[in-house]
Amino acid sequence: MAELNQRRVPQELRGKYPQGLSVGLEDRRSEKYRLPTPPKYVAFSGKGVSLGERPQTAQQVDVGAIPPPPVDERKPMTTVQLRLHNGTTVRLILNTTTKVEVLFTYVLSVAPTAGNFELISGFPPRPLTKVMQTLEEADLLDSTVIQRLC
Repeated sequence: MAELNQRRVPQELRGKYPQGLSVGLEDRRSEKYRLPTPPKYVAFSGKGVSLGERPQTAQQVDVGAIPPPPVDERKPMTTVQLRLHNGTTVRLILNTTTKVEVLFTYVLSVAPTAGNFELISGFPPRPLTKVMQTLEEADLLDSTVIQRLC
């Protein structure tokens, strides 16, 4: 700082810039600090839509209003995590013999949509089309099922 106060380039900078460097220093300690003015633009605040995707009007999700499907605690159980169309996650404890149809019914009652939806699971994701299979037969034990709007 002493070298800057004497209007000289500091030794550290002279070594890095042998061709020369101009440095200016102003004492503004007596001035009151003023916040910089905000930018004149507004950042994008809309939603993105993937190409080929139709925007959907989805109704509000009310997970607490609908009770989960009944479970027989004497039979083997599994946990299925449902990811609904708005990002809400629901964890259901179900019997391994529960039909896939029960998942569709539950999702339809908890997260109704204005259009069609499908449930997908697995890797790579595949739609659940055989609704009369049990969770075990459909390979959905301890899995995640995603509601995708069509």
